[in-house]
Amino acid sequence: VGEAQLEAEGITAQLLDTAAQELRAGLDALRHTVRGIHPRELTDRGLVAAIEAAAAQYGPHVVVRAPHPLPQIDAPVLAAGYFFTTEALTNAAKYAPGAPVSVLITSDHTLNVVITDQGAGGAHIAPGGGLEGMRERIAAFGGAVELHSPAGGPTTVAARIPLLLYRGQSGIGESAGA
Repeated sequence: VGEAQLEAEGITAQLLDTAAQELRAGLDALRHTVRGIHPRELTDRGLVAAIEAAAAQYGPHVVVRAPHPLPQIDAPVLAAGYFFTTEALTNAAKYAPGAPVSVLITSDHTLNVVITDQGAGGAHIAPGGGLEGMRERIAAFGGAVELHSPAGGPTTVAARIPLLLYRGQSGIGESAGA
């Protein structure tokens, strides 16, 4: 019995090591993919302009605000913020059609994107649902998604994406003059 138990523990440890390696490889692949996917507007004019262009497709009831200039931010962080925002806008259009929507973009040690719709509320993060997927994608960057959606509204979904992607590597890009 003792030998079988030791053998089972060894197999379990191998399986856990393999799973951890595959998870790391998957996250690396996700980060690599995000680095390569950029809407032209994001590449040419920056995050705020790209989000404004995306928001304009939903109608005049969507307002984008960035009260302070953003620092130069590396492409993976920009892409994550952009895709989070466009997915949140799609959700607002689906679940709160025509309701006023605001997008607030700020930055401190994180890129912060907050989308609020004046719909009926009641949204929740369900396993396998769209909001869970959004949370998982932001978590791949070490970020977090918060949802506040009481019955009667409004619904606010916020992402905080660290500008420090890897230990010792800043998510803030080098300025052209540096």
